[in-house]
Amino acid sequence: MATGQNASQPLIPLNTEAYGDALAHVIRVVSSEDGNQEQVLGQAWLCGFHKLITCGHVVDAYLNELETLVVRFPQSGNRYPISEIKLHPNFTRDPQLNQLVKFDVALLVVDLSYPESEARPLPIAYDRNLPTQLALTAVRFPTHLGQFSSALNPLAQMGRLLGRLRKEDNYHLLHDLALSPGDSGSAIFDDYTVVALHCGDTASLPGLNLPTTSIRLALWIDALKELGIEPNAIVEEPSNTPSPAPLIAAFIAMFIVSLAGMAWFLASKDIDGHRVEKGQVEPINLQFNRPRNGYKFGEEAKIILTSRSSCNVYVFGEVPADQIKKPDDIRVYRCYPPEDFKELSLITKGQIRSIDTLGPFPFKVNYQPDKLHVFALNLSVPKLELEAAYEHNRENPEKSRIIDDSKTLKAAMALEEKYPEGVMHIIMDGPVADPKLSEVPVVQK
Repeated sequence: MATGQNASQPLIPLNTEAYGDALAHVIRVVSSEDGNQEQVLGQAWLCGFHKLITCGHVVDAYLNELETLVVRFPQSGNRYPISEIKLHPNFTRDPQLNQLVKFDVALLVVDLSYPESEARPLPIAYDRNLPTQLALTAVRFPTHLGQFSSALNPLAQMGRLLGRLRKEDNYHLLHDLALSPGDSGSAIFDDYTVVALHCGDTASLPGLNLPTTSIRLALWIDALKELGIEPNAIVEEPSNTPSPAPLIAAFIAMFIVSLAGMAWFLASKDIDGHRVEKGQVEPINLQFNRPRNGYKFGEEAKIILTSRSSCNVYVFGEVPADQIKKPDDIRVYRCYPPEDFKELSLITKGQIRSIDTLGPFPFKVNYQPDKLHVFALNLSVPKLELEAAYEHNRENPEKSRIIDDSKTLKAAMALEEKYPEGVMHIIMDGPVADPKLSEVPVVQK
């Protein structure tokens, strides 16, 4: 993780309602003569199929008392018992820093039912660049003194990343989001994905010598790798190369001023104008509706695309070479845009588009992932000429077929080579079935 000194642009507030069905509270239920007493211990959020993330310190005292814990989803009111808790392998309390909890994260395994079983996990991408002063947003259903919130939708809290807790430690971070007791475990976003987990304030850690009224602790999202959590989103990082536009503009201004007295001469000459290229395509977010390897065999998958700038988007699937048995087998198929809606290649800034069919067929998951090619073209780049990608048989849908679209994929790659500053090309593995989740056994040949 890099933590340079580049301040980010002002944060565009997240659409918190889009994440509401993935957010939960961890609750302890204690039975007494006066009935059940409930206390909210912290926040939790969906990270995968029947999996939630919270802080380790929220649940570590109850590892042998799982029957007293439940997770409650405020949006639906549904609550579920926790079947398993897995602390981070390096979870510990540092005695030299007044019991600072290190790698303060835990995985909760919960048997969910509808609608939570169909809720989209929060977007996770690893190895993100997190510069100091990065704008952050925490999304949660807040609590007060261990009691439930009356908020109908999740609330956002904005702040900034202040840097690392220790210079040599990438994982433990400092931030200034004004979060309260009961918010431990909250997901912290940048513009695109969850980048950290809120772990608490520094008021109980005087050994840190920090101003405790405004500085709080967080854990870098990459700590989830050790818990086996697969990323479910991909974000192409923007280039760190400064745009030449300001320098060019300044040069032009000086040029005009210095030659103002020679206008009669300039008017009589042919002068080459300066060509200022449009900016690169901004990052595009691609997310699956489950973790990439969290599907059952034959399950229908969905891909969600979100663009941070207006651009033309094309998605192709490339079949692994070892799966091609005959010369006429499909090598490349088009996922997006749909066959009959070519104009949908244009996705404006902030728009969300989904992919859940391949022409007349549902987008189903197999045991081997196809390679996905995602192209985002700046509006100054020519659009792709799209040919038929599917052959529909309206009378007998079973006879419909997918047409190989290798030609268009090659055309997209040619545009990438011709317009390197205006074409973003992301290559990643598509969704894949997990044999442990699948009802159909894997037959080894």
